[in-house]
Amino acid sequence: MPLLCFCDERLSASIFFVVSSSIVSISMFQCSFERLHRHSF
Repeated sequence: MPLLCFCDERLSASIFFVVSSSIVSISMFQCSFERLHRHSF
């Protein structure tokens, strides 16, 4: 049982890391895209 809980905890931690990194990359891409759009016009 503790092993299962440990595996589930690691899985949730990895999922949280992937989601947070994707959110950061999307926000950075959006910011750079807006800056590029504003600079071109």
